[in-house]
Amino acid sequence: MPRRAVLWTLLTLSLVAHRSTGQDVESAIAKGRAYLLQSVPIRRGERALVTLALSKSGSKLDDPAFAKLVDDVARDVDVSGYKPESPPGTANYEVGVMLMALASADRERFQPQILTLGRYLLEHQEGDGPWDYGPGRGGDTSQSQYAILGLWEAAAAGLEVPAETWDKALHWHITRQDIAGGFAYHPAKPPGEARVAQGSVQHSTSVGGLFSMIACKSNLGFATSEKGRSSDTSELALLIPVEEENEAKKETTYKAVVTRPKADEAVKLGTQWVNQHFTIDKPVGPLHYYLYGVERLGAILKQSTFGSVDWYKVGADFLIDRQKSDGSWQSQYEGPVDTSFALLFLSRSTEKTLERIRITRLNEATMSGGKGLPTADGSPPDYIVRQKARYRAALATSVDDVLSKLGDIDPADLDEGAAARIENAPPQEIIEKLGKNRAGLRRMARHPVPAVREAGLWGMARLRDYRFAPIMIDALADPEPSVYRAARDSLRFLSRRIEKDPLPDEPPAKPALESAIQSWRQWFEGMKVEVEPDQEYDVDR
Repeated sequence: MPRRAVLWTLLTLSLVAHRSTGQDVESAIAKGRAYLLQSVPIRRGERALVTLALSKSGSKLDDPAFAKLVDDVARDVDVSGYKPESPPGTANYEVGVMLMALASADRERFQPQILTLGRYLLEHQEGDGPWDYGPGRGGDTSQSQYAILGLWEAAAAGLEVPAETWDKALHWHITRQDIAGGFAYHPAKPPGEARVAQGSVQHSTSVGGLFSMIACKSNLGFATSEKGRSSDTSELALLIPVEEENEAKKETTYKAVVTRPKADEAVKLGTQWVNQHFTIDKPVGPLHYYLYGVERLGAILKQSTFGSVDWYKVGADFLIDRQKSDGSWQSQYEGPVDTSFALLFLSRSTEKTLERIRITRLNEATMSGGKGLPTADGSPPDYIVRQKARYRAALATSVDDVLSKLGDIDPADLDEGAAARIENAPPQEIIEKLGKNRAGLRRMARHPVPAVREAGLWGMARLRDYRFAPIMIDALADPEPSVYRAARDSLRFLSRRIEKDPLPDEPPAKPALESAIQSWRQWFEGMKVEVEPDQEYDVDR
């Protein structure tokens, strides 16, 4: 090879960016985590961001150093009403990140704090929909993004977020969206409903604004068709409660301003903008903050590429090449903040959030009580892993056969495979097949196989029939922990009162359990529901 060609080849190779492997990513995450553990900020919001990044990248509550961080975040929340450390406006960032950190660490354990923080965000939404530094400033796309992120987690933890909240936020974003689809940091208000050209459109606020619209759109129910089946292809559709077809809809005095076509058009326009303007190394706006926004969009939209670019691969290469020797990253913000955003990108944090909430689904409905909560790193607990393995096994009995024969089935014939079919079936199918055969579910709830008892309780919950409440309450005393949990979470789902007598994952001591059972009985008796003979309390239990 001629000398000139050799020199050109060497020069070309020297300019090729580093191509990361899985091992490179793990090494970068490990170094970043070590840096964060030694560089925890004092301020609440930044400390919570570090806690969130450590949680998503592998820290668990059995690690004393991490547990102390989480407890510090929780102790800062007065459940009688949150008082932020940050000045008005920036407190929205503080609250949103604290909420996400606690939800990631243990959504059930820190539920009172999560709900308190969620209520703060509800109270501080501006009248026309956004969040900002204070009233009358026009709205802040970035602050709105973190408020909506927090409310997303709070709603999954059981906070009742009014439709008006999502609708107003969505309407504000649609009317402030640039005519090309992007978003500015402080967008101008148009004279009417039509979009106008916005000055200073940024990559960071554009991915944030698009996420916010998807979240609001999905929470308004635009993710479902008239028949109640999911038609939204985004992962966020997994988080939205879908009412069963035969359930009476609650009357509401609020009429949404945004229509589905308007919402779909805005999301499509925003997605096109991101696909056309995607960049990793030269975004307009804070760099690492932007990368965390890219990760969220990739996960929620289920897109492995933006335009023709593999966003995770090029992003990981970029971050690994620019990690400092002490394990940190830094651009516009202080080291712990930028490093946290980088770790949230590298650890695919939103995928873990989606998986954690996906596990809690009651098939088509979000299980507000939290069935199947994960470990701190987002992975499912052991009993969920066992259930998944059972579902993967070849099952000889079809769900049609099981459901159609519940009234006559011999308990000995209903094995764990058949139970899994019941537990995994869509709610509509149970309702259609079961009809009025309440005796079948009653017999399942007394089956000798724990998995069958579990399935019976979930079937009852899916029907949302309050007459089944006595059976669920009795099942709190079941000696099998998995059945106890199914009874607890079924009651929460049925009653929609997740703060009612909070019970741990493992059955508590007898006095505490008996007190909770008595309290649930008083709640049910106060409803004055007339039950059928096979739905009353079990006097033998």
